[in-house]
Amino acid sequence: MKHCLITLTLAAFLWAPMAMGGMAMGEMAPNEMTNEQNDDTVEGSVHRAQFTTALEDREPMDDLDVLEQDVERVIFFTEIRDMAETTLTHRWSHDGELVSDVELEIGSPRWRTWSSKTLTPDLAGEWTVSVLDEDGDEMGSWSFEYAPE
Repeated sequence: MKHCLITLTLAAFLWAPMAMGGMAMGEMAPNEMTNEQNDDTVEGSVHRAQFTTALEDREPMDDLDVLEQDVERVIFFTEIRDMAETTLTHRWSHDGELVSDVELEIGSPRWRTWSSKTLTPDLAGEWTVSVLDEDGDEMGSWSFEYAPE
């Protein structure tokens, strides 16, 4: 009876994590994977993106959708994951017209970067920034309204 109880306990210990969506013994948790293992399965992404008026310690200080007249400079912040040693582009457009392309070098698997624009009252309207990968494919786009009046 004692042997049967030990066997059942051991079987429950080994089986329970798998039954609950966990890992079998010997598997790595996702955050334990090395970059080499992760690079084969993840193509890279824009993990975070937002418009802000300032950065502190490489982090945005606010999150903007509408900018008023007292804002003269807007920053587009992005955190990129799993795209080390590549170049991304922030494509800035105003009311659907291309204004500029800003190329940004991505240096490591987790990289925070940004580009910015100085705004004047004659530039009121909708602004959009598209993030493009090295092949020119759009990874996402974000917009804000500049309403200086």
